[in-house]
Amino acid sequence: MEDGVFEFAHKIDADLIAIPTHGRTGLSHFFSGSITEDIANHSILPVITFKI
Repeated sequence: MEDGVFEFAHKIDADLIAIPTHGRTGLSHFFSGSITEDIANHSILPVITFKI
């Protein structure tokens, strides 16, 4: 999933990645993981997140 985001950002020559998050914590975060967190941790571009 995150590879597609990075590929698209590169394709359109993006300066920033903006992505929503559910803001899960605790057990729900443990079992579901977080694509947004993975993107923020591995991106070379700045990432802005906003809670939905």
